[in-house]
Amino acid sequence: RAEEEKRSQKHREAVVENHFFGEYGLERELIDAGVMDPHTKVIKDPRRLLNGDETPQPLDVPQKGRRAKVAKRKGKAARQLTGGNKETVTVMMTWDASGWNYGVQLVVKRKWATGDMLIECPPGECTFDDRVDVTRLQTRSCLPVHSAEGMQTEETFLHYIHRLDEWISQRSAVEAATGGEPIQRPVVLMLDNHCSRFSDELLRKTSGPAAELGIRIFTEESGTSGFLQALDQFNSSFHRSYNKARDAYKDAHLAVHGHPLSHLALADFLGILGGSKRLGVPGMWFSWCDRYDIIKAWKRVGIAGNRLCPQLVDRSNFVDQDAELAAARRDASVSSPGPSSLAEAKRTPPGLRRGSLAAANAKLQQLEQFAKKLEEKAQAPYDPSRGVLSLSSDAPSARQGGTGSDDDSDAADGDSASPVRARRRLVQLSGSFTLRDMWGEKQKRQQEAAKVEDAAQRKKAARLEKRAEDEERSRVRRDAFVACKDVCMCAIVPCPWEGFMLCDNCGNLKKGWCKKRECVKWRKSPVSVASALVVGLESGVCASGAASDVGACP
Repeated sequence: RAEEEKRSQKHREAVVENHFFGEYGLERELIDAGVMDPHTKVIKDPRRLLNGDETPQPLDVPQKGRRAKVAKRKGKAARQLTGGNKETVTVMMTWDASGWNYGVQLVVKRKWATGDMLIECPPGECTFDDRVDVTRLQTRSCLPVHSAEGMQTEETFLHYIHRLDEWISQRSAVEAATGGEPIQRPVVLMLDNHCSRFSDELLRKTSGPAAELGIRIFTEESGTSGFLQALDQFNSSFHRSYNKARDAYKDAHLAVHGHPLSHLALADFLGILGGSKRLGVPGMWFSWCDRYDIIKAWKRVGIAGNRLCPQLVDRSNFVDQDAELAAARRDASVSSPGPSSLAEAKRTPPGLRRGSLAAANAKLQQLEQFAKKLEEKAQAPYDPSRGVLSLSSDAPSARQGGTGSDDDSDAADGDSASPVRARRRLVQLSGSFTLRDMWGEKQKRQQEAAKVEDAAQRKKAARLEKRAEDEERSRVRRDAFVACKDVCMCAIVPCPWEGFMLCDNCGNLKKGWCKKRECVKWRKSPVSVASALVVGLESGVCASGAASDVGACP
C-alpha cells in the first residue's frame, strides 16, 4: 500500500510537463544530442531514440487456481507434490522508436554464466547467432551474465551498455551496406533511475566531457515508468508469451521422454527463450512482439509520428487532471447528489480498499463535489487549486533531507535554485545525464563527502585525545586521593583531598556523594546497602565516615 501511494503521488501533470519540457527534459536532451530538429521539433531519426528496461521472469511458478497438495511424514518437513522453480532471471531488453528490438541480457543467480549455456534451436528457426535480422527488425543476440542475487548491478549493466554499443554499430554497418543510412551518434537511451545506472565508469563514459561511448542516458523520474516508459507498457505481454511457450515446452518434453518435466532448470529456460532442437520447440524471444507493438508502446508514453506528444499519455489515474477533461468526464458519468458533509466526503467509498489508488481518486472526486457545493452556496466560482500533492521548495525540512518529488518538479514551477536540490541523492535526480553533467556532479559530491569525512576523522581524533588526557588526569587525581585517604601523605595543610569521596559505582572522584542518576539509584539498591555494611564492619568505619567505636554509627 505504501508503494502504491508513493507512485500515485507521481501521477501529476507537472511530472509529465517536466519529463518532456523541463530544464533537463526529453526535448532539450534530443535537441542537444542532434536527434531532434530545434525548429520543427521533429525527430530526425527514430533509430537514435532507445528505451531499455529490466523485468523479472520466474522460471516456473505454479499458476493460480487450486491449492497444491502437500505431503508430510511424521518428523519430516512438509513437501509440495507439484513441481516448480521460483528462481527468477532478470531480463534486460532495449527497443528503439523505429520498432527495432535489440539483443537481450539475462542476469542469473549463478557463479558463472557464458554464451555456451545456449542450446541449439530447431532447423529453420531463429536462434541467438549474433546476426542483424533486417527482415524481423531485431538483433539476435543473447548476453548471459551472473550476479550474486540475480539482479542488475553496476557491473552487469556496464557490460550490457558496451554490448549495446556494439549491436548499434553492427546494425548501422549492415544497413549502410544494404543501401540505407548509417546510424549517427550519439543515440539517446531512456531508462529508469535504478541505482545500477550511476557507477563511476558508466557516468564517465556516457556523460562526461571525455565520453567514450556514443550513448547518452536519459532517466525518468522514479515511480513514473508505468506511464512514461515504453517497455513497461508491454512487459505483461512478454510474461504471457513466456507462459505459453513454457507450457508448449513441457508438452513437448512429455511427448519426447514419456514423463512430465518435474523441475524447470536454467537450461530449460534458455530453451524456452531461444528454442530447443531436441524438443522441436522454437524460441519465444523472436516472436513475442512485432514492430507495431513497439510503435504502439512508444505512442502510449507520448512519442508518436517522430514527435513528442505528451497529450497521448494516459491521465485516467492522475490526481490533478485538466479542468476541461475532468469536467467532461464528470458530465459523462452518472450524476449523484454528492456528499452532504466533510466527514462523508472523506469516507472511503464502499467496495474500495482503504489506501488504494482507486479509493484516493474516489475520495478526491467526493471532496471536489463537496467543495463545489460550498462555493455554489457562497456564490463563488468553482476554481480547483493547481498542483495537487506538489511540494514547494521549502516544504521538506533539513532533517528530512529533501525526500519530496524530484527537483525538476520544483524547477518546472520556476524555482531553479531550490535549497532542496543540494540535499537529494544522486539516484533521485532524473533527466539528461549530459545536460546535468552527472559525472562532474558525482565527482563534486565525492570530494565534498571526502572533506566531510576528513573533518569528522579529525574531530574524532581530537575527541579521543581529549578523552585520553581526561582519563590520565583522573587517574592521577585518584592515585593522590587513595594515598591520602586514610592518612594524609601530601604534607599540605589543609589536605586538598579532604571531603572527597570515590564513587563505588562509576569510579569518579567527587566532593561529596556522586549525584549521577545511575549512582543515586545504585546507592538506594539493596546490593549497595549490603556492600556498605560489609565494608563498615571490616574497616570499623561507617559508610557515613564516622568511627564505629565512637558510637556515632546508627
